Amino acid sequence: MSDYYQMQTRTVVDSAGVLRTDKLLKILIILALSVAGAFILWIAIIPFTPFHEMDVNGIEEMSREQIFEIAGLSKKSSFWMTNVQRVAANITSLSFVKTATVQKHLPSRLEINISPREPVGVFLVFFENQYVPFFVDESGFIFESVRSPEGMPIISQSGMEMITAGIQLPLSLNRFLSGLESIKASNPELFVLISEIEVRWITGGDQNYKDYDVTLHLNNTTTAVRVKPDLNVSELKAMILELDTLKRNGIIPDVLDMRSDVTAYY
Repeated sequence: MSDYYQMQTRTVVDSAGVLRTDKLLKILIILALSVAGAFILWIAIIPFTPFHEMDVNGIEEMSREQIFEIAGLSKKSSFWMTNVQRVAANITSLSFVKTATVQKHLPSRLEINISPREPVGVFLVFFENQYVPFFVDESGFIFESVRSPEGMPIISQSGMEMITAGIQLPLSLNRFLSGLESIKASNPELFVLISEIEVRWITGGDQNYKDYDVTLHLNNTTTAVRVKPDLNVSELKAMILELDTLKRNGIIPDVLDMRSDVTAYY
């Protein structure tokens, strides 16, 4: 009787253990199927459906729809079917775009960050009976933009080719343009006092465009100021102070020459 009872008890215990094992196995199978289903949904299904979200940051010159059209994106664009390098290249083909980064985020989001070129001056080119603004940045790159040229100094030049979007000014001019950018960033109230900049290229036989003269025209004065290419905030302040001193002494010269340590006027 005792042996039979022990056998029966062991059978009940073994049956309970099998039931628990079967239940645990079923739970693991369900979890595995759920994970596999979620993985297939996130990796194999959703990324092939159109983006749920497409963000464009850093640009005001154009609408989102215009950017998408130029980038080659549409309502059908999806994660796996979008080449971010091609999209970025399409966007940077716009002359006013300096850099563009494009990132895809699983499962279905596209992020576009655009850095526009910042102008330090504007060329006004007469075209089809009107003046068309072409902006220039601190690197000497010419670009078009829908922004207003108001507050930008007008740049004119002699001895060089026609200005148009997409061209690069001679690198020797970068020294002056970088100085303008520094003034604009640190002292915008001084920057807006510059109304016009004349650049006269001095070329040699090889047409290398290495040397040039710069003349500034400031607001509220008729005196033209000849300056060195290394223009900075200190020199601009000294220029304004010199003009003010001359004016208080009843002297309004046609030209103020500040290219050397000794200031001259005539």
